[in-house]
Amino acid sequence: MDATPTKLLRRGLKALWLTASSGGVALWRQLRETRRIARDASVWSQAEVLLVPGHRLRGGEVGRRFAHRLNRTWQLCRKQPRELVLLSGYAGETNAPSEAQAALGHLADLGIGYTQAIALDNRAATTRQNLEGARKYLAAPTADGHPRRLAVISNRYHLARIGALARQLGMDVELVAAERRWRASPRACLALLLESAAIMTIDVGQPPPSTPLQPVTPCP
Repeated sequence: MDATPTKLLRRGLKALWLTASSGGVALWRQLRETRRIARDASVWSQAEVLLVPGHRLRGGEVGRRFAHRLNRTWQLCRKQPRELVLLSGYAGETNAPSEAQAALGHLADLGIGYTQAIALDNRAATTRQNLEGARKYLAAPTADGHPRRLAVISNRYHLARIGALARQLGMDVELVAAERRWRASPRACLALLLESAAIMTIDVGQPPPSTPLQPVTPCP
């Protein structure tokens, strides 16, 4: 879940007002851009750090959309081991596994190598918090002195909003598509519409100033 019901209602009303005041042009333009990103996103990245945002679980289990993200992560790590894979997502119910814990179990079932460093963020409850939780892992440079790169792996309909939030946070991220290609099903198109409306309600402002962070050594 990315917001409380009250916040969702407020954002919905704001998106409705922006759409109506522009005669529908604002939503149409954002929808086209969201679709373009969904359609053109790459399925590959050489980034040192991979972030997998959480997704609502189904009875404590990983659902189809979440599984797409994790399957892509496994494929990337199988081709090229990473410095760190960050699994993010909170527990929506008391005494239930967190999304991050369920993701770890799914990757283990796929056979991800035991040498692959993985970290869990069990507290992130929104897309913004998913990104904020990854920032500290980018503090230390790589062995050759270059900044670490962060790739965020998610469903194609979700990538445009991730990019918009990352820009607001002052983060440079690569967007990696979970699905092999974009498929314009009714459900996917509805998701694009909802994501476009959500992007329209993101508060625009100066990104927060970056603060020095302590280097983090990934835990095996």
